[in-house]
Amino acid sequence: MSEQQVTRRILPLNVQLERRLSKQIFHRLIEIVMFLLLTVTIIIFGWGIKRSQSLHKQTSADLQKVIQDYGELLQFASDFNSGNLTNLSTTFQHYVLEKYSHIVTKQEVKADLFFLDETGRPYLSNLMDLSEDEATTLARQWQLIKPTNIKPNSLVIAVSRGIEPALWLAYADNTSQCKALLKIRANNFAKSLAAEPMYNLLVHEDYWALAPNGSHILDAISQLPEALRNKQGFYFANKQLYYVVNSALFTDELYLYTVWNVSLIVMLLLVIALTSLILFSLLYALSKKNSRLLAAEFTRDIAHVQTAFNEAEQGNLDYKLAIDSSLEMQAIGKGYQAMMQSLKRQMQENAELERIVADEQIKQLGSQFTNHFLFNTLDNIYYMCRLSPDLAEKMVMNLAKLLRYNTHSPNEKVTIGEDLQYIRLYLEIVKIRFRDSFKYEIAMDESVEDYVLPKLLIQPIIENALKYGRQSQAVTILEIKVKQVGPNIEIACHDNGPGMSETVLKRLKNNLQKEENLTTHLGLYNVARRIALTYGEKYGLDLKNTAGLTVTVTIPAEKELD
Repeated sequence: MSEQQVTRRILPLNVQLERRLSKQIFHRLIEIVMFLLLTVTIIIFGWGIKRSQSLHKQTSADLQKVIQDYGELLQFASDFNSGNLTNLSTTFQHYVLEKYSHIVTKQEVKADLFFLDETGRPYLSNLMDLSEDEATTLARQWQLIKPTNIKPNSLVIAVSRGIEPALWLAYADNTSQCKALLKIRANNFAKSLAAEPMYNLLVHEDYWALAPNGSHILDAISQLPEALRNKQGFYFANKQLYYVVNSALFTDELYLYTVWNVSLIVMLLLVIALTSLILFSLLYALSKKNSRLLAAEFTRDIAHVQTAFNEAEQGNLDYKLAIDSSLEMQAIGKGYQAMMQSLKRQMQENAELERIVADEQIKQLGSQFTNHFLFNTLDNIYYMCRLSPDLAEKMVMNLAKLLRYNTHSPNEKVTIGEDLQYIRLYLEIVKIRFRDSFKYEIAMDESVEDYVLPKLLIQPIIENALKYGRQSQAVTILEIKVKQVGPNIEIACHDNGPGMSETVLKRLKNNLQKEENLTTHLGLYNVARRIALTYGEKYGLDLKNTAGLTVTVTIPAEKELD
């Protein structure tokens, strides 16, 4: 597609400025919102990662201390009896229980202590009211969860499942027998493992887990989900995004997992983003309104300048452009006023020059009328002197009156009534020559008699009608009609001659519109040119073939004499 075929819509300056301001504000708001969202995201994620790692480190140290203290208690109890604790004195048993109470008081994690006989049945506990059924149940639980490959002289760790999850600690002697047992229920870890919004999980090597505050993270059988096992960093599990930190506690049998549910943060960020979007929309709506006001404010003086030029285009050169919002606009206003004053002076000078030139052209055309008319009239008198001296004398008298009438400036305007009187003198001269072979009629509305027109304006039209209208007619009839049509005066001159061919008529009409005559019809061209110079291009001649030729002169209806 070529450049000429592409149409570009040019918008007003205030609209363009408003759109540019709105666009810039939109981009800045987008940048601010994106920066804020990115900053908040980085801060929250940075804080979460750092918080998870520091929390994991602190909790790991605390739990290692708990397991170490309880492990030392169990080892102490086992070392004082290489056989069966039941053989120990009551005093020593009370000593062990007292040492247990001291450790429990120091630790935040409470545990239940049980002394086991050779069959693995508890016979002594810090729980003074341990019933036979409870002792049997405890023995069965321990038999179910204790590891099968217990190493001698080592701390044994196990995790129970079911309705009462718990962490079990025991110390195996040199015969791999566990004679003292500690049971730490999952709820007892609630305080030490609590770390909102993170969750601390105690996970055994077989992935059974204790999660007093994060049970929803575990699978249906209370194991750590496979997607999070032995993982570090960000991972998906159960349609949730988690950040995971894990490390071994004391031995490789027990691990601490610190899990941060990032999905909650993502939802929070989405809420923040949605809130930001709503706030952004409100701010953008307000900014568009402010942009419109600012654009109108900044372009108000430009609008004044545009109004001034529009007034000048309509011809009002007196419009005052007074703007002083800035030094630059003030200079533009003063420059406009100076330009208009200079233009007015130039137009006045040009108008005066055009008037002088037009007057000279009209005088030249008028002189052509006079000379042409005089030569034709003298020819008629010469012809009549041979035929009838008396009639020749009358023609000379009429010619004298016509010459007196034309003595003044040819540009002089006279009333239509007066001009038609002298046109009759000329037609009478013609009638004397042609006698019965020439007839004429003049019809004038009385209402137009006092309107004015240039002297002898239609005389060349009459000469043209006599010259071409008599070529094929025995009797030449000339009709002159004057009437008012709206704000104009129409003078129609009709002859009963053969008229003109369409080709000649078209060429002649086109010639009347030109500034230079290109045909032999000098009289008609001079009349048309004289009218154009006197009244303007909208007035002139119209030629029609109407059982002869009709030439219609149109001039404005004026009554004041120049």
